Formats: sequence, structure tokens, C-alpha cells
Amino acid sequence: MAPGYLTVWPANASRPVASDLNWHTGQTVANMDVVELAPGGTIELYDASGNVDVIVDVLGYFTTATTTWTDAVPSNPSAPPPAGLNQGPIGMVYDPATNQDIVLDIMTTTSQVTTWAWNGSSWAQQPTAHSPSFFGDFSSPSNLAYDAATGTVVFVDLDEQAHPYVDTTWTWNGTDWNQQFPANEPNSVGNLAYDAATKTVVLDDGSTWNWDGTNWTRSATTTTPVTNGESMAYDPTTATVVDFGGSVSCNTQGQCTYSNGTWSWDGTSWSTLSLPTSPPGRDGAAMAFDPDLGSSGEMVLFGGYNGNAVNDT
Repeated sequence: MAPGYLTVWPANASRPVASDLNWHTGQTVANMDVVELAPGGTIELYDASGNVDVIVDVLGYFTTATTTWTDAVPSNPSAPPPAGLNQGPIGMVYDPATNQDIVLDIMTTTSQVTTWAWNGSSWAQQPTAHSPSFFGDFSSPSNLAYDAATGTVVFVDLDEQAHPYVDTTWTWNGTDWNQQFPANEPNSVGNLAYDAATKTVVLDDGSTWNWDGTNWTRSATTTTPVTNGESMAYDPTTATVVDFGGSVSCNTQGQCTYSNGTWSWDGTSWSTLSLPTSPPGRDGAAMAFDPDLGSSGEMVLFGGYNGNAVNDT
């Protein structure tokens, strides 16, 4: 091996004139270097000697990510779900099977339910042969959940045209919605969250139900969160489903009392958690577990309503 040097730089930039690693004939040498990545996470290397063996290992990285929201302008700005004409998105969930965010949208003028997908840069309405129907109650903020055990998105709606009321269960397989006809179904709208520990989708509507891909089973537990519109998400660090907040009671003028209580579901029973601090009480908030925060991940709560719209995190 002849004397030489190695230069490393972002793949979308011109090669710099400086060297990052230098060696003499027959020498084995190492160096630690910090290199900016090109879009897509790529770098280029230049060997001035023309014939050398190089081992490149990534020991860590810095990020320029900010702790704020960024307005993601779609590449097709005329195509997003038509928020100006609808009740609003029924729910949103990430579908890892298609690597897209799935949104259900309801047009109040026509009662039409449409399915949209966000691929990280643009929206696209999904052509479907079947679609859930609008029965008048999409009040839960978490009506959608991804079922990792079956690779489908689960959606539950309350059919207010039936007497007594009954839930309808739908699953999204990446291309179409399919209504399920289980032997048992809940009879009110509730939040959904996938419980990876039990490999079931959990629904809380005052009672606790588990969806195993073919049927709903009502848990025998008698202790459940007593709120409406609470937020639910799975916490892999504790292998439990976490339930936060919700409205406890409302008067005839629509004025409600809002809880800031936190519950956890271990697959068998609910337990209240005594925490040193809690967000202010609210309902309708979005909540998800972020594995990249802290040393082992953190639960993130955003928005909601407590008599006024809330936009804190």
C-alpha cells in the first residue's frame, strides 16, 4: 500500500481539498471524523493512493431536528382532504404495512366517508370498493388503530340507526375497507389502541373490549376509566396501554368537568397511576409513544379541548 490520504464529504457536494485520514506505506491507521450527510444519508470517499482497504463504521450522529411543529406543504397542495367542507378527519393512524398515514374524512353535506393516505410529501385519496358509513357519531379522537397481529387498520363506529345502538367494525388492508361481522360487538364508541403485549386491539367505552382479528371479547374487569373522549396509546416500556384525561360529566349547557387522571391497562385490569405531574385535564387529545425521546422513549400528548381548544404539548 502506497502512502496516501482519504477524504470524506456529503454525496451531494463537491470534493474538498482537505484530507480526513493520512497514512504511510504499510501503515494501518484509524480516525474519527464528523461528516454531514447528503439527503438520503449518503457520503462519498476519495482514496488518493488508488488501492487501499477502508472500513467505515457509524458510531453516532447529530441531528438538526427541532422541538417544534413544521407545516408540511404537500407537493400536491390541491389534493389534501377537503377540510373546508367536512366535519373533520375522523381519525389518523400510521399504517406500517404501506408506510403511509391513513385518514378517514367525513363530508357532512353528503355523509360520504373518504379514505386518504399521506406518504410523507403528498396526499392521495384512496379508491375503495367499500367504505364505512356515517352514522352520526365519530366523537372519539382515536377511532382508528393499527393491528400489528393482522396487518390491518381497525376502525369502529357507532350505528345510531340501530336499536339498540351497536358498533360496526371495519378493517383496512391497504387497498380496501372490509366490514367485519363478529359474534360480539361493543355498543358505544370508544377509543382504540393496539396492545402489543396481548396482540389485541383494546377498546374502552366504559367497558373494556379486546379485538383479536375476528371477534370482540368483553373483559371481566369491573374497574375502568370513567371518562369520555380520553386518549389511549401503548407504552412498550411498561407493556401497558395508557389512558389519559377525558370529560367526566357535562351539564345541559355543554359545560363539562375534565379529568387529568392517568390509567394503565395490563391486559387484565386497569390501574390508576399516581404521578408527580400531569397535563391539565382535557378530552379529544392526540397521544402517541415516541421511542426516540428520552433514554427509552416517552408518551407525547398534544391538543384537545377543556372548554377551549388546547394546543399545548
